[in-house]
Amino acid sequence: MLGDGNVVAITWRDNRDGNDWDVYVAVSTDGGSIFSERAGMATSQVEWDPDVVVDRFSTIHLGVMVYDSDGIGIYYTRSSDAGVTWTTPVKLTEYFSRFPFWVVDPRLDVIWLFWKDERDRTSDTDVQADIAAKYSTDYGDSWSALERVTDEGALEVRFPSPALGPNGTVYLTWSDERSGSDENEQVFFSSRTVLY
Repeated sequence: MLGDGNVVAITWRDNRDGNDWDVYVAVSTDGGSIFSERAGMATSQVEWDPDVVVDRFSTIHLGVMVYDSDGIGIYYTRSSDAGVTWTTPVKLTEYFSRFPFWVVDPRLDVIWLFWKDERDRTSDTDVQADIAAKYSTDYGDSWSALERVTDEGALEVRFPSPALGPNGTVYLTWSDERSGSDENEQVFFSSRTVLY
């Protein structure tokens, strides 16, 4: 929640229509006292595991993991009217990608999207994933080239958690199994000084 502090958005995946999973958003314009439920992305495709953030102008930015003809990708849409209408969804990833995570820099109005990038996967049991990112400096109209945050070869890097420092530095933690097994999975950290 950013903006003027009055717009709050919460998102989830929902299968109320049977096996056709969709994404819904509950939006409050009074700081969380009253919420209205709205469809954020509801198509004939399968939409899963969304994440949402509100910028300082109270625009809601929604990222959704969508099962499409190319596999799984991250789609982006936004709403400037508290979720009543949404822009046409745009696919932001070129490869098998899961689990969007947002962070917004309110000083510079930069929106960051992080996700689990599985371009190197060979099968469902050999995922070989890394963390990738893109950012927008124009409120989501256009996006930077992909940045690979990690490049850990055959490892499965997962569970990114981004944060922003007061000087605009982007921080990210994630976990992987470079120590050898699930029992030894560890958390790692990286940062990026922002130079737009």
